[in-house]
Formats: sequence, C-alpha cells, structure tokens
Amino acid sequence: MKTPQQFVDAYKFKAFDYDGVYGVQCVDAFKAFCLWAGIPVKATPNNYADGYWFYREQLGFGQWFEFVTDHNQVRKGDWCIWAQGSSCPLSHIAMYWEGSSYFGERQNGNLFFCFADLKNDWIGALRWKGWGSMIGSWEKRIDMYAGTEIIVCGCPDGDHLTFMAASEPKPIQDVDTLGTVYDMKLNANFFNMESGEQYGVRCGINVWEVPRQGAFIYYALKKDGTTEVGNDFDFWYARGEIECAGSPAMVLMHNGQDTEYISPNVVWRRNYACSQSMLIRTADRFCFAISKGKLTPDQCRAWAKSIGALDLVFNDAGGSSCIQYGYDVFSGTGENRKIPNVWAFCHDALEDTIEIPLEPISAVSEPITEQHEEIPVETEQPQETFINVAHEVDDMEEKTVKNQIAKLIDVKSIITIMVMFCLCYLVINGQEIPQNFMQVLIAIMTFYFGYQSNKGDK
Repeated sequence: MKTPQQFVDAYKFKAFDYDGVYGVQCVDAFKAFCLWAGIPVKATPNNYADGYWFYREQLGFGQWFEFVTDHNQVRKGDWCIWAQGSSCPLSHIAMYWEGSSYFGERQNGNLFFCFADLKNDWIGALRWKGWGSMIGSWEKRIDMYAGTEIIVCGCPDGDHLTFMAASEPKPIQDVDTLGTVYDMKLNANFFNMESGEQYGVRCGINVWEVPRQGAFIYYALKKDGTTEVGNDFDFWYARGEIECAGSPAMVLMHNGQDTEYISPNVVWRRNYACSQSMLIRTADRFCFAISKGKLTPDQCRAWAKSIGALDLVFNDAGGSSCIQYGYDVFSGTGENRKIPNVWAFCHDALEDTIEIPLEPISAVSEPITEQHEEIPVETEQPQETFINVAHEVDDMEEKTVKNQIAKLIDVKSIITIMVMFCLCYLVINGQEIPQNFMQVLIAIMTFYFGYQSNKGDK
C-alpha cells in the first residue's frame, strides 16, 4: 500500500511539467500524483486549479477520491484546493502535510516540488481512497509532533489484539500469561494505586470482568472485526461476541469521525498536556503509541489523523505511559511504574516455528538422526559425535547432477563457448579463419583433452 511519504520521497525537489504548457504549474503536481497513483489524468475544465474542486463531479473524481470540506478533518495526503481570490489569488492545489505545511509545485518562490507554509483557507480537499495504513507491518516508528517525540508500533502480521490483566499491579514486562507470545504491550485502563482495585470493563485473554458502574466508558473489539465505544452501563455482550474490551480514559476518534467519549473521573485530562498512551486503529491494523513528552489530547488527535487513524483511544497516562516492544520498554516518564492491565499484540506460542540452536558438534551428547534407515559407518578410527542423516538414492543422484551442471557453468566454460560460437559463425559465413584465432582454439582444446583429462585420472 502507498503512503504520502512515498510520494514525497519520489518527487521532492523535482520539477514536473506534464503537458509542456505554461511551464511548471501547481496542477502539474496533482497530475504527477495521479500518474503515481494510477488515476486517469484530467485537465482542469476552467484552466485554474480550483476547477478540480468546482467540477469534481463532472470529472468523475468520486470514483477515486473522498471530498473533504471540514478543515478539522484534513489528513496528511489530502489534496487541498484554494479558490481564485483566496490567499492564493490565482488558485492553487497542493498536498496537505501537517499544520500549515503543504507539498506541491510552484509555491514558496520555487517551481519544483517543495514544502511551503500556506494559509488554511482552501475551499475543499480530495482524499485518495487508495491510501494504505501509514504504519507498516510490525514497524516501530518515531514521529515528531509539536516538538515532541512519539513512538508508534503497528501490530505484526499474524498477531491479534487482546486485553490482559495481572493478579496485582506489576511492571509492564511482568504482566504475562503462559502459552502466549507477546510482541508488544501497552498500559491500559484504570486502577487504584493504593488498593490495586480495578475499574471498568476488562475482557481479554485471561480476564472477564464487566462491572456496570456508570462511571467509565468502554472500548471493545468485536469478533467480526468492528469496534464499539460506549458507557459501561451499555456493555451487555456475551463472551462469544467480544474479542477484547477495556475502559480507557477517552476515545476521541471512532470510525474516522471525531467523538467525545470521556470517563467522568478524568474529565480534567481532556485539555491537559502530559505523556500520552494511545491505542490506534488504522485501515488495516491496530497500533500502539506513546508520547515521550507532553501533548494535549487534541494534539494527539491531529497527529493520529496524519497517519490515517480511524480510532484513537487514550489509556492511563503520565507516569503510566509505557509500551513494551520486544524486550525493550519505552516510557513517557518511568518504565518501572506498576500497572495492572495491558493491551497486547500476541499469538499462541505453538504457532511459532521451533528452531534448533546452532551449537558446535562437540557439544552434542548423542548423534542426531532423522527417522530413516541408518547407513552403517565402518571405520577403524574412534567414532566422533556426528550428525547422521540417511538420504534416498534419488536425492543423491539429483544432487550429483546439480553439482555437475554447476561445475560446467564457470568462467572457462563460458570462454570456450564464446570461442566455439565465433568459429561456427566464421565457417557458416565462409569467412577466412585468422591464424591467431586458430592458435587460441588449439590451446583451449589441448587444455581440455590433455591437462583436464590427466587431472581426472589422478
């Protein structure tokens, strides 16, 4: 799947003039994108960039793009269009990046592709339907937003999201269950630090607790792959319907739309800047993310939109902002803070391929044999520890043929073939064979039928 970053990498600092008319124009940048994305290139009907917006229906853009008019919904990769008479007097089109930064041609005094800060007074945006998730398979990525580092990890292919609880608050790396491999973990919902009391819905791989306290929200992944958010009073699902569920602090995006689900006891966090712990759903996977510095929830939402998030879930924060990636633990303020619940990307241990460690043969106490009839080994020397593998005769013959072919294809053979090809060409065309050429040919024949034959008899 393609991402906006890939398009930027392909065209940054390049000047693209699609039709050779009027030199490089901003519409040429959009045409370059269409070629890159496999979309038919269309000319703007009114010869201005804003024609791509005003005539979007006539151009059939609904087949390839979603139409965005809400400036709060803009995402990285959207093609924003300015009308004539706006801050871009002759109209303009460029790809939104972040904040007030846009990627395009003929902007900031440059003809070539570059980033430029523009006023956000565009009239509409075209969002390509072909964008994929901007977090690849099990990728760990470090982003920057508002001067703060954000670590984000995508769910590995083959893993699934689950919720897990410890018997008591523990460091994130110690919240575990036998028979399961956890590639990543993220701190999850609330508890009382003093009493260890768990709050809200908790459903997952080793826990099923559904108190209806009316003071918490829930976020659930259902068996059919859809997600749901609501008040814990409304959670009435049977075990067979839910994959996992937890009670987060807030859910500010769901199914691509802004939402305002907030647990009543943490309303104060709605506009508070701190180290944030986030569970994110994109078009094709879940992701975990934490901020290494202080961000407000709205800043996190703006960043999440830039990576194509559909759901944005805020968990415990501040000193509890912990994420474990493999054997590494990253934290907003303190990685040893004890927590009782985690979201996890995991799979069954039995699904892992069992690998035999490569050890020196001398360290093996007994011969390792496959389940075949053993080939007896007769020797007058003391037997050493060895790996005894019986092979079928056909396999050995096949390997012998392969070895012979491999020996034929070497430098000397290639040279010989070339010389013989030249000889045949001269003979067929009735041309005189040079004396020097014959001397080379005789030397090669002498080598093969003389030296090589004697070498084989030794």
